[in-house]
Amino acid sequence: MECKRGFFDMRKRMRGNAPLSTGKYDETYEALSSGNFNAHEEMQKLEMLNLNLAKQREINEEKNAK
Repeated sequence: MECKRGFFDMRKRMRGNAPLSTGKYDETYEALSSGNFNAHEEMQKLEMLNLNLAKQREINEEKNAK
């Protein structure tokens, strides 16, 4: 999604005819906003996201080093 100068290319922001809200996360959002959730489970999700982000950064750094 980034262009050559490092800014986001807004032309690639939305693709296809998908609606803005698919309802995929409605139940999750409702549970989180009402306080009805398992904190340990949510922390595990965040740790997994952080791990994936770190891997992606390593891949990008390797590409840029070449």
